[in-house]
Amino acid sequence: MKYKLFIPDHNTKISDDNIWRWYTNIFNELNDEYLSDDKEYLINYYLDAGLLRYWRRSFFRYHYSRTFTHAVQHLFQLKKDPHIIDLGCGTGTQTIMLSLLGAKVTGIDIDEKALSILNKRKSFYEKLSGRILDIKVFSSSAFDFDYGSIAPIQGIYSMFAFNLMKPSRSLIEKLVPHLSEDCSLAILDGNNISWLAKIFPNRRREECLTPFEMEGLLYEYGFDILHHDAGFVIPPICWFLLPGSILRPIDRFLGKSWYLAISHQILARRHDSKASEESS
Repeated sequence: MKYKLFIPDHNTKISDDNIWRWYTNIFNELNDEYLSDDKEYLINYYLDAGLLRYWRRSFFRYHYSRTFTHAVQHLFQLKKDPHIIDLGCGTGTQTIMLSLLGAKVTGIDIDEKALSILNKRKSFYEKLSGRILDIKVFSSSAFDFDYGSIAPIQGIYSMFAFNLMKPSRSLIEKLVPHLSEDCSLAILDGNNISWLAKIFPNRRREECLTPFEMEGLLYEYGFDILHHDAGFVIPPICWFLLPGSILRPIDRFLGKSWYLAISHQILARRHDSKASEESS
């Protein structure tokens, strides 16, 4: 191997720079032969997301890498080795990093091709790190999965998948009995009440929870909302044309309106009193 990848461990500082270093590993992974025929799938995924398009790369870092940094900091705040469930884990970029940092991770997705790639990448990083990663993946609908078999769950993570698991209210209801009393939750998802969603309606957004509804639902099931803000407002092309130092404060200011925010991130934690009432 002629290149060096960033391999985090439980001593790695969870920072914007290190999370971005992790994402840039993908460039080198795609130069390796271990993915073989699955390489095209991963390429197409990150072309769509923007990482592999030079004009969208600054936007990718702001939208995906920045919000994942917030999620990781939140999920590891109480424990160095939490058990985290990754709902809609896909090809495993987030799953694998969470595990390298010390978490036990259960990944669930219905896309068997993506899970096959995740398992290849898991083996790849186990070889590089010299460690066995505590990752188990399941090809399953989120509603069919037996969460009792992996309880207690200390963290819930999802990136642009939670609102596709409809009805989301029923999913939370199914999860709650198997969560630890201080379970942390980190969700990044699309905002179906934004101006973009109104101009370009999408059937995938129908019946999705709005930011207000998601807050109310989580509070109803014993979560405190610790952080809830926009993922991004300013379109991707602007991040190529203008410096991030100019755009970041403007984006944060505009993101105070849910009708401008294209996506939103919510970080929440179960509070012990409500959880104790449910278990009694």
